[in-house]
Amino acid sequence: MLLAKTANNLNRRIFMKTSEHFRFFRSALLGLPLLFLGQNSTAAEVVAPAANSETTEEAVEEARPEANVEEEAAEVPPATPADADSPETDAAIPPATEETLQQPPPAPQETEPIPAPVAAPAPPEEPARQAEAEVQEVTREVERELNQRKTKIRGREEAQAVIDQILGAESQISQAEIARERRSDPPVREGDRQRRADRAPDLSPEQRSEAANYFRQRLRGENVDAEPPELLRLSETRADLADDRGRVRPAPRDGQPDIRRRGFEQPRYMNEGRRYIHFDSRAAIPAILMAAEALNRVKLQPVREVAPIFYEGSAPEALPPANYRDEDSWVVSYPVDEKSMITSDNILFQQGSTQFSDPYSFEIVSALADAMNQLPAAERFVVEGHASAEGGYDANMLLSQQRAERIVREMVRRGVPPNRLLPVGYGESEARHPADARERLRLQDRRVMVFRLKDEPLASR
Repeated sequence: MLLAKTANNLNRRIFMKTSEHFRFFRSALLGLPLLFLGQNSTAAEVVAPAANSETTEEAVEEARPEANVEEEAAEVPPATPADADSPETDAAIPPATEETLQQPPPAPQETEPIPAPVAAPAPPEEPARQAEAEVQEVTREVERELNQRKTKIRGREEAQAVIDQILGAESQISQAEIARERRSDPPVREGDRQRRADRAPDLSPEQRSEAANYFRQRLRGENVDAEPPELLRLSETRADLADDRGRVRPAPRDGQPDIRRRGFEQPRYMNEGRRYIHFDSRAAIPAILMAAEALNRVKLQPVREVAPIFYEGSAPEALPPANYRDEDSWVVSYPVDEKSMITSDNILFQQGSTQFSDPYSFEIVSALADAMNQLPAAERFVVEGHASAEGGYDANMLLSQQRAERIVREMVRRGVPPNRLLPVGYGESEARHPADARERLRLQDRRVMVFRLKDEPLASR
């Protein structure tokens, strides 16, 4: 009994000793930050109780009755993670052997793959926007192809093939435009076509006939002072016969037609019955004009040959950019009947597009086509596109050329043969108002001009 009691006391003391050492080192570690902070007194207070804990425990142990020693020894708690470094814990873990080291690692548990997030389907593109993109893509493809061929056009057949590829009713561009018009919202080309009440109320056959007859007389240079038909009076943007102050211009005394009608003055690049358009290089001349040159309908020449006509004494704002009048620049010119000029700011387009903005523009183009069909088949016409001054000069040149070709393709679909028509884009080269002018003034610069072409003199062929 005595031996058992002694053994129990010894085990109890060893356990208490180990616990006290652990508490001592833990307290010391906790006190290190305070030592570095200069608080040595606090750290000593933390460490001191741990150093004297053995004496206190021994005194308590001697004071307790011997009868309870066995029960208390049996209630010693099991080892905790703090005792993991004890010899008993290390002995419980079997040592690694060569056989265990050579065993393959356990196969990973198969888990179901996490499915990748599925992106929400993109909303379908609007039909009108998609149709517009298709027209632009087809136009770019045709232009890329023709840019490689236009300088090599030889003979009338090749020239006519280029004209048909650009202006023909069955051309790729024409078919893409028809598809775009059918898919527009609201449709602008569907049977009798829907009309917006504020732009193009339904017209009677008599009103359309009146408009076509008016244009026919103007294209022949006749009756230039006649009152415009009701179709033109419907336009909200029409400048009438008045200038910016609302004053009507008087008729010329010499009996010549007033080509400044509706607020427009004589075109800037007109000289002795010839129209001139500038390009910054020969390669920049559109394919349709290259084909017309092969057919002896226009004349190509370096810009230096016409510089004295337009540049001497001109204001700086009236001159084209420097790269359009240097030694590498070219001009294209063609003869017109000045009396036949028709100027309209009523043919409107959607921004940055060749799509007509409303059915009213269709009515104007249809009336012009009807007038041309009533004239002799040997007569040809030029359709000029003009832009206002805002935007880039080069971009305006390209867009105005594309819009002039768009108008001509509509006339071809109305029955006018493509070899009777010549589209030319002037960009902002003849804009009369700056880019920051009032919208009413800039609207006058966004216009379409139509002339009856004359035959080239033999000397220029």
